[in-house]
Amino acid sequence: MLTILDWILNKLYKIELFLATTITLGIIIINSLNLLSRWFFKNPFSWILEISLILFVYSVLLCVPVLYKKNGFIKMNLIESFIGKKGEKILNIIIEIIILLFLVYLLYFSFFLSIEQLDLLSRGLGIPRFYITIPVVISSFLTIPISISRVLHILRDF
Repeated sequence: MLTILDWILNKLYKIELFLATTITLGIIIINSLNLLSRWFFKNPFSWILEISLILFVYSVLLCVPVLYKKNGFIKMNLIESFIGKKGEKILNIIIEIIILLFLVYLLYFSFFLSIEQLDLLSRGLGIPRFYITIPVVISSFLTIPISISRVLHILRDF
């Protein structure tokens, strides 16, 4: 079962990385087009800032599961050097369980926050704010299986 979960998470990793990279490329392209329009036609696009910010939020929050899966976050090793290998495994289990609990909490409350944002519109283009807050739900939803996988791997190796 753990092998199947790891296979699924690896496929999701590739999709998330592709989407985050594509969205970042989209930000670069639309901002470049805006610069060219402003320089040559003296007519910048009024919607670029808002769309760029929304795309940036999606890009960053799609990177969260990718970084978490690859252990790309900063990790403090000072405590682990004092507590030994068994203490390190216990500490890692505790940390992963705390992260999992936080992600479940974040998923629950960000979902209801997003639902409350359905009727609120952004100031610029009038885009529902739901589209700005829903990436938090998506990111936490995609990160929870990775956290579960990490806990299961640590317990298996314990």
